[in-house]
Amino acid sequence: PVRPAAAAEGSGDSSGVHVHNCDGAEPELLSRLLLHVYGGRMPEGFEVLFCARSTRASEIELFLQRACVHAQRTFALVRADLLSSGGQDVLTYFLLDRQRESEPVRLHCIVDGPSLIQPAPWIRMHQWGPSSVGASTLPSRAAAETSYRSGVVDGA
Repeated sequence: PVRPAAAAEGSGDSSGVHVHNCDGAEPELLSRLLLHVYGGRMPEGFEVLFCARSTRASEIELFLQRACVHAQRTFALVRADLLSSGGQDVLTYFLLDRQRESEPVRLHCIVDGPSLIQPAPWIRMHQWGPSSVGASTLPSRAAAETSYRSGVVDGA
């Protein structure tokens, strides 16, 4: 069964488009960041897309359509910097479309390296890393591990 979307996931206002740059931070920061984005709950499988060079542009398009249709839920593209140039083009066109400014979408793009994602007035940019001030606001590593373990059902 699918859990209902939280009224306001994450800290502060999670609506809109957010780009989180982890910029070479420790891998455990990603699990803490996802827990933060989802307000302390495990994301549902359909809410997260882990990107790779092999991720097709059509997969990105479908994921972004899902984010628009289910605007009350939070969606995350993890490691969007790994997308091929075609995949990053699809994402960039989506993000830079002026209509995004007024759409009630909740989309978080997490990057850990150079990316074609460009800032725009309606895109909130976040910098994460060991020396960033925001990293101290993330859930602890132990809290993230506990949450992820409790979300695992029958070892899957």
